[in-house]
Amino acid sequence: NDPNAWLYVPDPTGATALFDALLYNENARVTWQIDPKNKLAIYYDTQVRCACPQALAGVSPEAQSFAAYPNQRFTSATYTAPLTNRVLVDAAVLNRLERTLRLLVTDRSFIRVIDTVSGITYRSFGEDSIGLNQNNNVRAAVSWVTGAHSLKTGFQTQWASAQTDTHSNPASTDYTFANGVPTSITLYADPRYLKSFSTDFGAFVQDRWTIKHVTLTGGLRYDRYHSYYPAATLGPVLLAPNRNVAFDESDGVRWNDITTRLGAAWDVFGNGKTAVKTSLNKYLGFTGVAGSGGPFAGGLNPANRVVNSTTRSWNDSNKNFIPDCNMASTAANGECGAMANAAFGQPVVGTNYDPALLSGWGIRDYNWEFVASVQQQVSGRLSVDVGYFRRSYGNFKVTDNLSVARSDFNSYSIVAPVDARLPNGGGQTIAGLYNVTPAKFGQTNNFVTNASNYGDQIQRWQGVDATASVRAWNGLTIQGGLSTGSTLTDNCAIVAQLPEVGPNNPYCHAETRYLTQIKGLGTYQLPRIDVQVSLAVQSTPGPQIAANFNATNAFTQPSLGRPLSGNASNVSVNLVAPGTLFGDRVNQLDLRVGKIFRFAGRGKLGANVDLFNIFNRSPVVVQNDGFSTTTTTWQQPQQVLNGRLIKFSAQFDF
Repeated sequence: NDPNAWLYVPDPTGATALFDALLYNENARVTWQIDPKNKLAIYYDTQVRCACPQALAGVSPEAQSFAAYPNQRFTSATYTAPLTNRVLVDAAVLNRLERTLRLLVTDRSFIRVIDTVSGITYRSFGEDSIGLNQNNNVRAAVSWVTGAHSLKTGFQTQWASAQTDTHSNPASTDYTFANGVPTSITLYADPRYLKSFSTDFGAFVQDRWTIKHVTLTGGLRYDRYHSYYPAATLGPVLLAPNRNVAFDESDGVRWNDITTRLGAAWDVFGNGKTAVKTSLNKYLGFTGVAGSGGPFAGGLNPANRVVNSTTRSWNDSNKNFIPDCNMASTAANGECGAMANAAFGQPVVGTNYDPALLSGWGIRDYNWEFVASVQQQVSGRLSVDVGYFRRSYGNFKVTDNLSVARSDFNSYSIVAPVDARLPNGGGQTIAGLYNVTPAKFGQTNNFVTNASNYGDQIQRWQGVDATASVRAWNGLTIQGGLSTGSTLTDNCAIVAQLPEVGPNNPYCHAETRYLTQIKGLGTYQLPRIDVQVSLAVQSTPGPQIAANFNATNAFTQPSLGRPLSGNASNVSVNLVAPGTLFGDRVNQLDLRVGKIFRFAGRGKLGANVDLFNIFNRSPVVVQNDGFSTTTTTWQQPQQVLNGRLIKFSAQFDF
């Protein structure tokens, strides 16, 4: 809390980061059996939650924030009616409202500092934000069940709104340091007030048909998504004194999609002990309400398409930690390089969209999921299930900066520093890096379109699950298994034509090794004394490790043949290929002991004691990925598994 202190100096004997969370909840439910066939259920739930402050990994105490949810409300009314012994009608109306506050713990006048080497954020949290999200849902369905068929059809629709009010510190800037040395500044055109709306409608029909030993399932679903934005005005602010632009009410997207669900199950021997199952399903990507993140949600709002933030390099030559330059000027001046986006704060839309993406059929991103599995009942109480899963994604979008061409980028490589901590001791050549020519630096005219216009992009996951379960036998129940899988991403064809997509990422093709999760649980009911003992074990892969190295001009210039554009003093390059280096596995064992007390004719009391992380293990789950040859903070833990926790609970039924 010293306004004149710019370097991070930890004080282990002073202030500590405290996570202080309070959750207050109340709810009520009323069920009315109107007559033998009609039932109405009404539910109301309200919550107040505040993490005040919220201690985050890698954030110093004075830079923490208050994450408050002063009003979270959920209300629903559900109606069900079995009209006949074959026909069921059900419907529901739901409303959800959420208010959010993200406020700074300390004085808002403090400028935030992010140190990319130490991984520490200090002095301030950054931007304040106030939000209000609300959605209303209606769904209804009719089911018709016969001996061979189970047919269901219905619809669901949602109306959603979102608004956010964002403020940065009075200077409208953040600073980025590298091991205490200023490297760049982030500029904001705050405050910003955004509001948006969306509607999401879906209708479906599905059937399950049993023919002797084979059960077939099939379904079709129609989805329509529409987003729109009210009129908005953006006036002048500190770093954008000439901005004054008004936007009329406008449409976002109007998307239509048809998706399918297909499945089959075969009772191989007709005795219910061996089953072969397969399915092929198409799922649409999540759009969120119109105010959430993403290029087709909040990003499409005209008031949000004005360039509201950018960066510029900073050479603090006099070491006074003050940018001695005209911050509102887009060009290089004084200690500051040119703005990375010269359209910052200008009264023009900085991102345009391909009209073909804004309305039509089959535009929304999707994934296909294929599953093939075998389930075998080994004995009367033991069953085993083994399945293969494959998920492939499509309809990728890409942002093309029309102000630059492929020829406006110079490709280069760096030689990683020699360091025993790096895989193979470092020293390897990392190619596939791009830097825009100085003449084109800061020129931006973004155009969002289909990635397929430039080449193929691949993202898929495949893996195997194996589980086994032993049903209750002499008071013992056991379940467990493993899941292993690998992820492949490849956008090399896109990067070859649009280097601006990932100029500092040399890993356009990345494939993880097979990562395995192991989970299991067991319960034992002690006879005659109504005591149950349960154990749960899980073992998951450790965090993926990166080595983000600030490569200075001394590393880049031998290959690039010139200094980095924009007067940049360095560029961040990951020295470890994604998916190749992971931390130690995260292992956890939990225990529960429960006892039931019975009261003749008056109910029963269940008392439980839960012990989480019995052995108090502390594997790292978040670490610092900032790498430097002159510091030892690389892979320094920022968060470990929660320590041993004991919980007491009781429930009385009468």
